[in-house]
Amino acid sequence: MKKMPRYCTHIMAALLVSLFLAACGDDSSTTSVTSETSTEIFYSHSVAVLDQVPLAWGYNEYGQLGNNSSDNSSSPVAVQSLLPITGMAAGGTHTVAFGNNSTAWAWGNNGYGQLGNNSTTASSKPVQVVIDANSTPLTKVIAVAAGGNHTLALDGDGVVWAWGQNDYGQLGDGTDTDQSVAVPVLKDAAGAPLPRVKMIAAGGGHSLALLEDGTVLAWGHNGSGQLGDGATSTDRKLLPVRVVVDTANTPLTRVVAIAAGGSHSLALDEDGTVWAWGYNALGQLGNGDSIDRRFAVKVPGFVGPTPLAAGVVPLAAGLSHSLAIDGSGNVRAWGLSFYGQLGNGKSRTKEPEYSPVQVVIDANNTPLTGVTAVTAVGHHSLAFAGGKAWSWGANTFGQLGNGTTDNSSFALPVPGAP
Repeated sequence: MKKMPRYCTHIMAALLVSLFLAACGDDSSTTSVTSETSTEIFYSHSVAVLDQVPLAWGYNEYGQLGNNSSDNSSSPVAVQSLLPITGMAAGGTHTVAFGNNSTAWAWGNNGYGQLGNNSTTASSKPVQVVIDANSTPLTKVIAVAAGGNHTLALDGDGVVWAWGQNDYGQLGDGTDTDQSVAVPVLKDAAGAPLPRVKMIAAGGGHSLALLEDGTVLAWGHNGSGQLGDGATSTDRKLLPVRVVVDTANTPLTRVVAIAAGGSHSLALDEDGTVWAWGYNALGQLGNGDSIDRRFAVKVPGFVGPTPLAAGVVPLAAGLSHSLAIDGSGNVRAWGLSFYGQLGNGKSRTKEPEYSPVQVVIDANNTPLTGVTAVTAVGHHSLAFAGGKAWSWGANTFGQLGNGTTDNSSFALPVPGAP
């Protein structure tokens, strides 16, 4: 079986959407789909949940919509499912979810084992994530994250599990060997487990973990400094390293939320300060310039929600842009704006926004308000506000979910989604 080509490392990480109830399914039958793709269609689908029904829309060649089909859809379709779930995340060309019974399920492309079912065969219906060749299910799952071709899960004991592509060490198991079953992320070469983790994020080729002590660990690809460890070397890291804020290796502390982008990373601290590090050629760090950073720097002039309310997802990192909810419940965005993914009414401009701009819903610059969660998916964005989903940016494959394939530089409601 052919695998998908090694993807461009400047690819966004899918952010967990864990605010809603849903249903998941079995692994009985699948539509035959391949396991190779090109970089152009990465992160071109979206997910949400309405009345315990998981929904997906956009690009579907690899079955990542989970509706037993390979047809694209510009409107939300229901994932074929049986079991209630509590969260979903959209990866490069795959999707992962976790259930009310604390098991994990995945569907879509599987060329690197990113579905975690001890196979590399794609599936257009949910299959269960396992931890060994005996099909022992991964259990006690409380959060999931989907990267380019790899996937993460967090269990109730604070243990991080990983599976899929591992050429940059993004699985954090001390090797560069792909895994088609879930393996635990390790603290060191001796095989010690990580300290207790409370949040995870998966990027294009790197991964992040927020520890209970408020510090952040990172592992995987580090070509643009996206691990934030201050190292001058661009070498990959097969085991977790600490994110720091200066050349003295002072740890980033008091963090309450994280997000992993294509080759950049974000964090929110207790004071509402957003920190950013990694690739910055298109302004995705939001600090006013285009210089890559190998340690965390502040996004000046921005204040996020304090204290962070339970269930709020305040940060998102896309392929070349970033999103954050401010203290008033509005959304700010920065980075590349060519496809309208910043939602500020501007598109087809080659000049990035190097500092935060406001997301609006019309030409009168009316802000999108009351936002409780944001997601940045490749070159498009989503937000959840007022009991409904909003989307903006690239829409070639219908990933905005509004029944068209027209890009939008304004936030528009997604009909039929929360």
